[in-house]
Amino acid sequence: MQKKLCVMAFMAFLMCAGAAIAQEEEAAMSAEEMAMMQAFEKAGTPGEQHARLAKMAGEWKVAGKFWMEPGDPVVSEGTSSRRMMLDGRVLAESFTSEFMGVPFAGHGMTGYDNVTGKWWTTWNDSMSTGILTMEGQCTESGDVCTWIGSNIDPMTGKTMYTKMVGRSRNDRETIESWVIGPDGKETRTMELVYTRKKE
Repeated sequence: MQKKLCVMAFMAFLMCAGAAIAQEEEAAMSAEEMAMMQAFEKAGTPGEQHARLAKMAGEWKVAGKFWMEPGDPVVSEGTSSRRMMLDGRVLAESFTSEFMGVPFAGHGMTGYDNVTGKWWTTWNDSMSTGILTMEGQCTESGDVCTWIGSNIDPMTGKTMYTKMVGRSRNDRETIESWVIGPDGKETRTMELVYTRKKE
């Protein structure tokens, strides 16, 4: 019994000592180090925007229209699987469909940067080896988001700018995109309609 009491007393001593060391280390941090630690914590903590993203996770059917030139669009159907990653910080999307008779696969990521206060998204797919990166702003409700981004035009080797507008409500989302020409003129290129699959 006496031995057991001694062991318990020693464990209590270690716990108190550990707490004291932690307090000393925190007290030893300079004001600048504390501010840095708090800034990084704030930058990396998921917030309401990330919770909003999480609502978009799940399985979706996608109906697509693509305008290669003025006139009737090329039509396709596909599926999208979305899931949150990095402990609720980023929404990742895996997309599969068929485009003009050829199997097509794409991958995108969407997130919100606490530091810049901007939304961001990326896209790459099986029809290219590059990546489209975009930044955007959403309405307070999050129902409408407008994105501007760029990639390299394979025809000219020059930077090509793209505008994208997403509208979401309940279990439906519409994404439209336009290419922005050197003169600022916008040419419609795509419309995707996402409908959540019913379980």
